Amino acid sequence: CSQYALPCRNVTGMLQVSLIPQILDTVRPLAKGNRIAILCMDNETDRMEGRMIPQRFGVHWCAEHYVKTFEEWKAAYRELQTTSDIIFWYGTGGMKNWNEQEAKAIVQGETQVITCSSQYYMAPFVLVGHMMLGEEQGEWAARTALQILGGTSPADIPVAQNKNARITLNMPLAKRLNVVFPVDLIEQAELIR
Repeated sequence: CSQYALPCRNVTGMLQVSLIPQILDTVRPLAKGNRIAILCMDNETDRMEGRMIPQRFGVHWCAEHYVKTFEEWKAAYRELQTTSDIIFWYGTGGMKNWNEQEAKAIVQGETQVITCSSQYYMAPFVLVGHMMLGEEQGEWAARTALQILGGTSPADIPVAQNKNARITLNMPLAKRLNVVFPVDLIEQAELIR
């Protein structure tokens, strides 16, 4: 959080982080190998994620694709089907010419490897999601606001990170990939049909 000049005496907050260890713990047993690629938008936030994940979690990307357009995404997605075993697909926010219906057809018709994301809106496009919960951040903000209104200084409230996730499992994609999820994973997940 140093890039935001935190911590400081008059500000606290919750950092939104992708739950990478949990995602990888879920998808690694499903994959045929350990070649992990990242597919992101070509923007500051996604590039920062691409740099920070290896530094913080020891993940080595076999490939990094940062795309701006739907055409670039299609080329990268198709290439990664043969050069990776797991694709961490961060998101599509701001992609030029994004075509949701065509993307769904490509994902459902051409995916050959395990895909995952931490963004809830990506659930229809990836096999497994460990989706950050806005509710967690909202509840933390409400509790913290009440503490501050009650007289606690923001300096006395440590900067937090989200810890919870909504797990999603894309069942049509699982069928395409012949993936059988463990029962305990199914019991705690939201099934995307």
